[in-house]
Amino acid sequence: AGFLTTALLHPLDLIKTRMHVQEAGGRRLPYYSNVLQAFRVIVRVEGARGLYQGVGPNIFGSTVSWALYMFGYNQLKADLTRMRGARPA
Repeated sequence: AGFLTTALLHPLDLIKTRMHVQEAGGRRLPYYSNVLQAFRVIVRVEGARGLYQGVGPNIFGSTVSWALYMFGYNQLKADLTRMRGARPA
């Protein structure tokens, strides 16, 4: 779940980050006025791969996070089930 979500939504996260850090003067990146324009400029200047800059660490963090969440959930569920004296589902 974490891998797929991150892979699909990373371009929007990248655009959001770039729009937050853009400066009015002396910028190295182009100025983006809206999300659609940012998407078009990134694809035109950097290619489609430009939308996925930094996706590796993002996917790693998200996947580890979801794995730990699911592990913790299953452990808690098993412990609570044992405490109640019922069999786990």
